Amino acid sequence: MLKLIQPIASLFVGISMTIYGLVHSVTRFPGGDAFAALAANLPAVGSVLVFLLGLLAIVAGVVLVVLGVKNFRRRWRRFNQIAHHVGDRPQYDEEGWESEPAYR
Repeated sequence: MLKLIQPIASLFVGISMTIYGLVHSVTRFPGGDAFAALAANLPAVGSVLVFLLGLLAIVAGVVLVVLGVKNFRRRWRRFNQIAHHVGDRPQYDEEGWESEPAYR
């Protein structure tokens, strides 16, 4: 039943948000002065956006380094487990091994 109600509720929420957005845009249009001020301040807005992009790059770089180190440590531990257990495998070079029938 929920699978039927969820798309209908999403449809109503989408329609109501569209109507609200249209009404809000028409009734609160800022006028030409606001757009002129925005155009005058565009270089400042651009420099702030470039600064924020740099901060985002720092955060993304730190996240990638942390995840890379974590992944490397996990793989290194797994490699050590495999490397230490190589000598524990049974050796098949024993006498009579070649005379045994093959497993099929």
